Amino acid sequence: MTAVLVTAALALPASSAYADDPAPSATPTTTATDTPSPTGTTAPVPTDTPSSPTGTPAPTTTPTPTSTPVATATPTSSGTPPVTVGAPTAGLPWANDLQVPYDTSSNDTAIFDVEVTDYGGAPGTITSVTATLTPVATQPGGDSGPTVLKLGAAGGLPSDDWWYSHFTLPSLGTYRASVEVTDQAGNDVVIGVGTFHYHDVMSFSQFTGDGPSQLSYDDHELGAHGVLTATDPRTGQTSPVAGATLQPTYNGVNSQGYPAPQSLGAVTTAADGTFTVPPYSAPTSGSMSVSYTPQGTDAVAYTSTSVGTDTYWTTQELTRVVVTSPSNANVPVGGSTAITGIIEREDNGSWLPAPGEQFELETGSYATDVYDGTADGTGHFSIPVNRAGSYNVNTEMTPYLYFDGSSYVTVHIPQPDSITGLSISEDAYGEAVISGNVYLGSANVSLGHGYVQVQYSSDDRNWHTVGSTAVGGSNAVNDTFSCYAVYGGRANGYWRVYFAGTPDWRAVYSKAVYLSREYTWISGGRPSSSHPGRNQREYFSGTLHQYYSGKWHNFPKAKVQLLFRPTGGKTWYLMATATTNGSGNYNISAQDPEGGTWMVTYLYADSAHLDTEGPSTWVGVH
Repeated sequence: MTAVLVTAALALPASSAYADDPAPSATPTTTATDTPSPTGTTAPVPTDTPSSPTGTPAPTTTPTPTSTPVATATPTSSGTPPVTVGAPTAGLPWANDLQVPYDTSSNDTAIFDVEVTDYGGAPGTITSVTATLTPVATQPGGDSGPTVLKLGAAGGLPSDDWWYSHFTLPSLGTYRASVEVTDQAGNDVVIGVGTFHYHDVMSFSQFTGDGPSQLSYDDHELGAHGVLTATDPRTGQTSPVAGATLQPTYNGVNSQGYPAPQSLGAVTTAADGTFTVPPYSAPTSGSMSVSYTPQGTDAVAYTSTSVGTDTYWTTQELTRVVVTSPSNANVPVGGSTAITGIIEREDNGSWLPAPGEQFELETGSYATDVYDGTADGTGHFSIPVNRAGSYNVNTEMTPYLYFDGSSYVTVHIPQPDSITGLSISEDAYGEAVISGNVYLGSANVSLGHGYVQVQYSSDDRNWHTVGSTAVGGSNAVNDTFSCYAVYGGRANGYWRVYFAGTPDWRAVYSKAVYLSREYTWISGGRPSSSHPGRNQREYFSGTLHQYYSGKWHNFPKAKVQLLFRPTGGKTWYLMATATTNGSGNYNISAQDPEGGTWMVTYLYADSAHLDTEGPSTWVGVH
């Protein structure tokens, strides 16, 4: 179990080679020397670090060393110089994945850590791993010679294993690393595993988040302060870092609950390494963090580091909308109004203003958003409205406020409407036939209910209301109406309709329509016999008259009809048709089938005349 934990601690990605990681549980021997290797021995030459194999590789050609070594590991018993390889090779050991973490439990000393694989032997066949660290570019004041480390196995895995060693170098800077690996079969190879920076270890020796333990509407400003220090891995000495640029970040979430980090600008450490993050108004729950990432030449001199506080949670308060304008506002035609009120929040049982709280005005059954705004510094709002309708005002949900109810307002501003599709005519019976629509200006608006007044005038000046007729509400486009009307038993004269309006729709008159049909009258029309025999012919005569220019006149060339209704029956039967002569006289006859009632009528009225009926006479048949 110990071996597995150590392996996991050291198996760090290359990108985090300079992070502060705990040291392995076992501490191998560290050897550093400034003394050149014995004469005649050849040190391995490092090459670029290859990636780990995914399977058993095929043998490759051994590259030729490119430089003369300065220090080496102990040669094999056969005295054969090690072979330099640049890629995983079947039958030979291999090393890669160089990592150089710093042990925070041991004065930030560095750890050389490399993964070793044997492609030639059975599990556990690696017998020796030695690393040579050659300076590439070092800071002044240190030894520039190579350093040789004897690595120890982290243990546990049968063929792939981590070999490591704590180490201290005389100079900070950049180093090239190679390792010599020996297995039980006597294979001895040298592999270049890459370069690394040996530099001061940066850390926040102090860091404190400034702000409340729980964020609320009244208190959600956060900040932080602390000290940035650097530790020399050679001596363990720690000192403050001045003039470093730090990046504070607030790690909150967005409205969908996804991470939404917010950069808070940059702060610079003072001469004593201290820094302060200015107050930040947190929009939601989250945490404060500060990071240091060296740039330019500092990237060689210092490691990166970061620190953060615990998460700050939020508490919400209930809000409400108090409307101060009338809940039913009646506004004149063409006018406008304003819905006013105050947004409040509940704080420990008391209702207080909520300055700056966002709100919205909605209308319609589908809650269409028609206005968005923000309360002023006292929590008040004013929304201009120039359209009739039912509205509700509510607030927006925020991390510190939540809404529990709506405030409803109805605004009445009479809107333009009209009487459309108007039809006013006079039928042959002397009645005014009136129909039309009350059009409300929108295909999606219906009056739903209401009435129009039917009005009559003989002179187009003095109008009389004859009665009212209902406006239908089933038609979603137009509200229809229709009726019959007479005034004083007649329809001749002027007619119009009047919609008195509602709080939401203006009053409107239709145009006036003049009706004029001439009255007719039938004289005569008595049967020739009052007691005829069955099927005896009955004769009728008389005159058809028409009224115009203030008196009655004979009506020539007009058709009259002879109708018969049997005794006890309800249906009239057409028996004969005749046309008046030039003097308006008529003669018409028909056989008498049985006892019943006879009547001469004028039922072929045109648009200028009215129908009329002559006298009806009952005749018995013997």
